[in-house]
Amino acid sequence: MTKIFRKTRQKLLTENKFSKYLIYGIGEIILVVIGILIALQINTWNRKRIALYNSHSNLLAIIKDLEVDTLMFGKAIKSYKNIILNKEIEFSKGDFSEIQFKKLENLIEHTHAVKRINSNSFDKINKYNSIDIIESEYLINKMNRYYGHDKINHNIMMDWEIEYTNKEADYWDYEQEIFETSNSSFPKFSTFQNKEENRIQLIKLLESPKVRNLLKAEHYRKTRILGHFEQMHNIASKLIDDIRVELRKNK
Repeated sequence: MTKIFRKTRQKLLTENKFSKYLIYGIGEIILVVIGILIALQINTWNRKRIALYNSHSNLLAIIKDLEVDTLMFGKAIKSYKNIILNKEIEFSKGDFSEIQFKKLENLIEHTHAVKRINSNSFDKINKYNSIDIIESEYLINKMNRYYGHDKINHNIMMDWEIEYTNKEADYWDYEQEIFETSNSSFPKFSTFQNKEENRIQLIKLLESPKVRNLLKAEHYRKTRILGHFEQMHNIASKLIDDIRVELRKNK
């Protein structure tokens, strides 16, 4: 193509057709400019297409993480509802002497269902500064809040639950000295004559102000944790919906 242009220009010059040569030169420049503009447009289109693909891939990865979160939140909600309900039922009876020994032991069971937020995909996106390719500022703000403020608050709640569940375990296993706790993998060496005597000692503890206050504090904490899990489940579910709306807009 360049050779053709060169030969045409040379022919016009040898024939002293300067005006036609000038017009031809201008036309050639215009064609070159048009070619450059087309090339730039194609390059811009390719970059946008790649950015859109990366944006979709990142958002789909975050959805998978959020689905893991909602699943674990759901399991935690079910677990805490059962813990709270079962203890409320037994405490509402008032007379511990009528409660089976196994159920009495369940009242002092020190368990938790701590779950952590899965932020692997979001952390990876931030590491490589690719969050900016997501066009929706509203969505970026929501994700930043979930993996920022909400995650910090969630970790505070989980740490609270772990710390005080461990303190409760320490009380029942090491501090009180009149009731021997059960462990299915280890035989009992109770200093009391029989299982019934151990049961009586547990009832004494359950009727003491110290233990009742301990159990009331546990009930309050676990109720708060349950409400927190329900809130986090709601936030994560709505964030999934928002991301899917964004994906549908950019198909």
